[in-house]
This record gives sequence, C-alpha cells and structure tokens, in this order.
Amino acid sequence: MLRFARRVFLASLCLSSPAIAEVAVSAEIDEPGAEEGDDGDTEVLVVTGTRTEGRLADAPVATEVIDRRAIDRSGARNLADVLEMMSGVSLERSFRGAGVSLIGLDPKYTLVLVDGERPAGRVDGVFDVERIPVEHIERVEIVRGAASALYGPDAIGGVINIITRRPSDTLTAEARAAVGSDESFDLAGDVGGGLGPIEARLSGGWHHAAAYDLDPADLATDGSALDDTQARLELSARPSKAMRVATHGTYSLRDRTGVDAAPSGAVFDRRQSTESIGGGARLRWHSVGGPTFTARLGADHLREQYRQDQRGANALDSYEDTRITQAYAETQFDVVLGAHQLSIGLDGRGEAAESPRLSTGDGERLRGGLYLQDQWTLSAEEPYLVLVGGVRVDAYAESETVVTPRLALRYDPIPELALRTSAGLGHREPEFKERLLFFDNPAVGYVVEGNPDLAPERARNVQGGAEWRPFEGLELTLSGFYAVIDDLVVFELDGASGGVGQPDRYRYVNLSTATTRGLDAGLAARWSALRFGLGYQLADAWDDGQDRALEGRARHRISAEVGGRHPPTGLGLDAQAVWVGDRPFYPTEDVVVVADPYLDLRTRVEWTPSAHLTVYALGENLLDAGETLYLPLRPRRFSMGVIARI
Repeated sequence: MLRFARRVFLASLCLSSPAIAEVAVSAEIDEPGAEEGDDGDTEVLVVTGTRTEGRLADAPVATEVIDRRAIDRSGARNLADVLEMMSGVSLERSFRGAGVSLIGLDPKYTLVLVDGERPAGRVDGVFDVERIPVEHIERVEIVRGAASALYGPDAIGGVINIITRRPSDTLTAEARAAVGSDESFDLAGDVGGGLGPIEARLSGGWHHAAAYDLDPADLATDGSALDDTQARLELSARPSKAMRVATHGTYSLRDRTGVDAAPSGAVFDRRQSTESIGGGARLRWHSVGGPTFTARLGADHLREQYRQDQRGANALDSYEDTRITQAYAETQFDVVLGAHQLSIGLDGRGEAAESPRLSTGDGERLRGGLYLQDQWTLSAEEPYLVLVGGVRVDAYAESETVVTPRLALRYDPIPELALRTSAGLGHREPEFKERLLFFDNPAVGYVVEGNPDLAPERARNVQGGAEWRPFEGLELTLSGFYAVIDDLVVFELDGASGGVGQPDRYRYVNLSTATTRGLDAGLAARWSALRFGLGYQLADAWDDGQDRALEGRARHRISAEVGGRHPPTGLGLDAQAVWVGDRPFYPTEDVVVVADPYLDLRTRVEWTPSAHLTVYALGENLLDAGETLYLPLRPRRFSMGVIARI
C-alpha cells in the first residue's frame, strides 16, 4: 500500500501543471549574475549554495565563481578545459569524455547542473563536462561538500552549476574562430537583443579535433577524434514589473571516433555518437519587499549510439543504442520574515532509459522531493552571523525514502575575516546500470549483473574554513573537509560461480565504505592590472573495505595562475599551471601501479586593439605531459584565434 501511494505521489509531481513548473535555481534577475555596487565594482550574485539568490560577499555557504572574463582568459573550449586548472578540482578522462572529482571522491559523487537543472546523459553515473561548450556559459559556480539537502541524490562531493548566458534588451553579437596545430578548428557565435517585448539570445558552435596517439608502436588511439555541434536559443519576456517568463531550447550532436586494440590482436574502429535535444520554460514572480515564487518545467532526450567494427572480421562487431528521456517539474517559494529567509520547494522527476545492456531492455525511475530551508541572520552588523538549516525528503518509486538534513554557519568577527562551517548528510541513488545491468563477456569468461535490491549510498560530510582579506586586492583561504560514504556500491564475485565451463559472475552489492579527508589552501592577489593565484589541496581518499587509497586520487595537487593587461597597448598575458602528485591504480587485485606526478602548463597571449576585436595565441600542455595508460592528455598544441564583438 505504501509503495502504491508513493508511486501516485511521484507521478503527480512529474505530471504537474505549469502552475508548479520550475525552481529558479538559476540566477533569474535583470542582469544575470551581477549588479552594480556603490563603488562601481560589479557585485557577483550567486544561487547554488543556498538555492536562493544572494550576493557572493554575503553567502553563508562557500561558493567559488568562475566568471566570463576568467573563462575567456583561460582559452577554454568547453567546461572541462575551464575546470582543468582549478584548485582542488580533478578531471578523470576517458574515450567517453571527462568527469569532475571534488574533495577526492569519484566523479559520480559530483552533481553537475545547467541553470540549476540536471542534464540528461550521465554515463555510469558521471556527466561528461566536455559536452558544455564555453559559448553557452556566463559563469560557473562550485560548492564543495554534501548538498543533498537541497538538490537530492548525487550531490555528495559537491555541486557544479553552469549558469548560461541570458538574453538582454541590448543588441550584442560575438563571433569566434580558431585553428590549432593538431588540426583542430573552432567556430562559435552568440547574438542577442530585444525584439519588441521579447528578449532573445542564440548561441552555437562547431568544434573539431583530430584523434591522437601517445604510443605510435600500436594501432590504438589514446584520444578520440571529435566533431561537436551545439546550439541554444533562449527567449524571455516581462509581462509585468513583478513577473518574468522565459523558455529555452537546446540541441547538440557529438561524434567521437577512435581505434581500440585488444590483447588478442584484434583491432576495432570505434564510433560514439551522442545526440541530445531538450527544452523548458520558467517563471519568476517577485514583488518588492514581498515573497518570491519561481517555477520550472522541461524535458530532454539523449540518444547515444556506440559501434565497434572489427577490422578484417565481424565476429566481435558490436552496436549499442541507448536512449534516455527525462521530464521534470519544480517549484519554490521564498519569503522574508524579519531575520529569517524561508524557502520551501517541491520537485518531481521521471526518467526512462532503453539500452541493450539492461537485463530488461529498459527501465524507469520516478522521484519526488520536498525541501525546507531557513536562512537566519542573527546579526547583520559587525560581527556578522548567519545560520542556515535545511532538510529534504526524497521519495523513490523503486526504493526507500531518504531524509537528508544540513546545517551551515557563517561568522564574521571582523569585516576582513569570514569563518564558515557546515555539516550534512548526502546520498546517491543507484544508476540504471547498477540495478539492471546484464553484461556477458564470453571471450574473457565473466558475467556482470545488476542488483535491483541495491540501497542508496549514504554520506556524512563536515567542512570548515576561513577567508581573510587583510587589505583590498589580497585574499587568503583555508578549508578542511571530511566525508564518509557508507553502503558503497561495488562488484562482488559470486563464490558459487566459475565452475568448469562456467564464467565467473560478478554482481553489484552494497558492501564497502569510503573515507576522504583533507584541506584546501589558496592565495589570490590583484594589483592594478596584474593578478596572481596559488592553490594547494591535500586529499586523503581511502577505500576502507579494501584498505587502500582510492584509485586515481592524487594526495597532493598544486595550481597556480598569473596574468596581466597593459591597457595602453591592449596586450595581455595569462599563464596557468597545475601539478598533480602520485596516483595509485589497480590493474588487478594483487597489482598496484603508482603513476608519476605531472605538470600541465597553459599560456595565452592576446591583443585587444579595440572593444570590438581580440586576437590571441594559445599554448596547451606545453610540457607535453601524458602517457597511454594513466594520463591520456592531448599532446602539446598551439592555436590562434580571433574574437569579434559588437
């Protein structure tokens, strides 16, 4: 009876009317992401840490922001390039893309959002951040630590929220073109402006890169060739002074091709084609000094085709066609009552998948969530003191109901010093594959099966830190983190399998525990047109079940950046570097391989003779770091580009 009631509740959320359409976790304001301060400086507005809009300077939850200017200075082509040089952010690359690791945890514990919403297409629980091109991005917000109290499952290591570029009533246009030494090409454009009562923005691009091979002695490629086409259209209008409505549509087609070589000597031509289309609508109603109501609804569909063609034979040819469709409806109500800013939200989501690797051929998932939050400003003057408490209840049609609370505190004893601490619970719901997978590999002699009875992974997370600005232009930060994940989903060998003539059978089970602890330290300095930054992360990530370090996790990571501009000539120089320490890998249960440290260096020189034109040269991976097995970085490359604006 309880299961039936839960299904009815979830279905009603996912099929709700536009009246409860959308949670405005994206920055829905007249000038998205910023407002002009009294001193003429731009005040950054953020939304991810508390799911309500507020100034970054006052945020009770520590939030890192990568703005559009920083994205341009980096020379990045996509979100992966943007994050690669960030302090305390690690990327895990494979032929299927790049996942993001925060606080030393696997990328499946990092929740990636686009305007506060989950995009479709996570592979093995990981979203490929290479799918987000920079032409769509206005800024990126990063919140570390458990955020399931606001966002539900998967937000255990942290949240990365991409805020897209918004329409405005002023005509703007930008065109970009670049060519690289590795036969890469980039063309992108962005145009927006007002059309009567409607504001519109259209952005899109085409990106191409050739495959690369770090070991010419074999036929296999280490990096896929890429052709990526993207487009996004957003329309918005203001029917009244208090109301704003908007709608958007997106399309992308991403082709990756490469060559694989099996130990048996077989050679395969591989192609992965990912096509996605989606759209949504959102509404925000806000009266000055009164409550705010925000709502969103939308849907998207992703199709991934994966083909392996054996050269000279067809016995091992394979083709997989995976389709994922999701629909969501969300609403949030915010009201200020004295020193309290109260938020209540309700969201529902339905997801369906079709894949030949699922034992049933398809699967579906329904989830509904209710969350409450109170941001209580105990003292708005010196000393500044804010307490944030929240709780979320997620109900699943396929499994148990999960409750995740969070408590955060900010205390500024003096204006130059901000102290923050937070504690919360998190969870991750098992993926379709972990519940329903059936993969038979007779050539090697094993079978992998999903487990429909898997329970959610659960996490406990504690963080604390300080930000000190002794004077204008200098900021020092120090933070520590500790997280434990229980009921970790892992493979387990069925002891009764593997008899004579029978394959070994592996099954997903809730068996292990993982612990991660560490600290992040940073320094950022700015003097006139010069900038300097330095960051260090110590991360001790441990698999308690197997009593060993988590695979691929570096204990030490150092990042640095320096840049400057000479306004009279329009010349600018930016350099970024990241050093990553030893990383353990386990090719078999009894073998440990420690990958050597590496240094990745990127530089960009630009000339901006006017506000309408920028010419630049970019060098990436200048020290040519990378090797076949454990560091498949694209080799050193140089590119030149031009940006034109009106």
